[in-house]
Amino acid sequence: MNGLYLHCGSTPVELFDVATAATPPATATHVPISHATFLDTVGNALTNAGLKVDSQNYGLSHDGNRMFSLASLSREDDNNGTFKNVLGIRNAHDKAFSAGLVCGSQVFVCDNLAFSGEIKMNRKHTVNIMRDLPDLIYGMVSEVV
Repeated sequence: MNGLYLHCGSTPVELFDVATAATPPATATHVPISHATFLDTVGNALTNAGLKVDSQNYGLSHDGNRMFSLASLSREDDNNGTFKNVLGIRNAHDKAFSAGLVCGSQVFVCDNLAFSGEIKMNRKHTVNIMRDLPDLIYGMVSEVV
């Protein structure tokens, strides 16, 4: 066990299950992004900021429409090991909540929509989400460094 625990409301899954969860088609006002696309965008921002994921857990609920994840982070150049930031990630295809991240020494990501940490970022699933999301994520991640 890696010390990261998902809330009991979601089913613990592997990355493969998250990546293969179906994404519904976009409408004129709702443009869901796949859970895998969101995770990849977050991963790229972490790498570019010099952060690495030491361990990560995933959960799905509501027939794969809602994804939750917790990741333990460290700096690539830090061998100290005494302090870890945790990144909480959530995404919903069913309009329940925005694509979001929280980060800090303690975060809380729950299927009851509780979502807290020292640094927080959300982006609604609207037409320009993929235009805006990478910069929003990188801006948030740069606060962690």
